[in-house]
Amino acid sequence: MRVVLIDPGLQSAIGHHYNLDLGLVAELRRLDVPYRLFVHKGVTPSLAERLGAEPHFDFHPYVRSSQDKYIADFDDYFSLNERAYNDLLMLSQAADLSGALVVIHTATNRMLLGVARWLTANGLPQSSKLALVLPHVSGLAESGTLSLDATLYRHAFNQLRAHREQIALMTLTELQAREYGMLAELPVEVMPYPNPASGWLRDRVPVKRPPRPKHRILFCGEATLRKGFHLLADIIRAASAVRSDVEFAVQLNGWQADNERIAEFQKFARARYDTKTVTGFVDEDGYYQLIEDADAILLPYQSLVYRKGTSAVFEEAMYLGKPVIVPPETMMADQLAPHLDTGVVAKGHDPASFAGAVLAIVDDYPRFAAGATAAGEIWRARDGMDRFIDFLLARAPVT
Repeated sequence: MRVVLIDPGLQSAIGHHYNLDLGLVAELRRLDVPYRLFVHKGVTPSLAERLGAEPHFDFHPYVRSSQDKYIADFDDYFSLNERAYNDLLMLSQAADLSGALVVIHTATNRMLLGVARWLTANGLPQSSKLALVLPHVSGLAESGTLSLDATLYRHAFNQLRAHREQIALMTLTELQAREYGMLAELPVEVMPYPNPASGWLRDRVPVKRPPRPKHRILFCGEATLRKGFHLLADIIRAASAVRSDVEFAVQLNGWQADNERIAEFQKFARARYDTKTVTGFVDEDGYYQLIEDADAILLPYQSLVYRKGTSAVFEEAMYLGKPVIVPPETMMADQLAPHLDTGVVAKGHDPASFAGAVLAIVDDYPRFAAGATAAGEIWRARDGMDRFIDFLLARAPVT
């Protein structure tokens, strides 16, 4: 058995692509499964060495080129897929793909048409199987109408359908599987969530936390508007005005565009005794220790993407058995519904609502701590990078 991982989105040691590739490579190495990982040409050399990655792609799924204010997404769809197609053809010439399980773990519509054209050009040997992991938002509206995003997925799927025997489509939830199944008119499987916390939990050395007088609420991840970072100061003020036994830990990690927002929060935190900060990117061990050391995880997310898509931080917190505070009308809220003692769904998307949810957890913390511990057992029995790898390998071609 051989596995070929294709990830043109990997360039640096941060974000979704990095976390997935790191976990996938660790599991393949643990199982002693031979693999090759082809990534973007701009990957940092140290990261390429660490993962055994091979720089190959000029195509990058998030680089946009069109300046047309009316049809930029449409233009980019065709130009990006053209680049992906050409790079994949070159990959066929550079690497032996015969008999391999080829995995594209973030197969968006900016690449799917190029993949379909590659298959039509016989770029992938018939002895190989292609696993396409679809992202968590299809663009299909609740009414069944197609947004531009969903329309472009439909266009790509119309070309992919001719190769139904060679491809396996998979996504994260039943809802997403139904939506992509409608757009593709092909079977879409629900896979285990590829939670990289599984590897850390398996290998970690447990540390007993000393008792402390305050409940620690953690915000971690990107300091962006979509994550609700701009609401944190008001949430902290409101919660701390009611109870003195609550404190906050906030990770300050963002792109250059977030610097002003981060600086403003740093000034706020320095003036308070109930707020500590963790500056910048932290490695895997440090990140999971932040979650393990917290009493609850705060997710004041604002983006509409979370109505149908989950959050990696949410999944990792649930996997590690931590109570969570989540926004209403989101997939995270839906996942909490069967586990009422696991966390609190805020009544709204404003700071007062999130502060109220924090206080609700602190007011009855033993119940929520026990509920989250029980839910963690369910998440660990169902998900994890180890279970995801087993799921993938079960779809490898028989050689």
